[in-house]
Amino acid sequence: MLLKFVQKTKNGEKTYMYCIIKHVWQKIEIENILEIWLAYAISISEIMLNPKIKNIQASENEVQIKIQKNLRKLVSF
Repeated sequence: MLLKFVQKTKNGEKTYMYCIIKHVWQKIEIENILEIWLAYAISISEIMLNPKIKNIQASENEVQIKIQKNLRKLVSF
């Protein structure tokens, strides 16, 4: 699922995740967004945009697990 987020958009300039993040934090440069906020945005996007999920429900525990996973990815990036 995350692979689609890192694919370039149709115009080929930015990734889909970049566009989502820029839309959420329009007035903040990406470099200035806290890693925990980025991990949260990625986690919520994974849940909300997953076509396999018929009813969107995310427990706090589920979101926290995804945030920790995505935060580790961002830190290692």
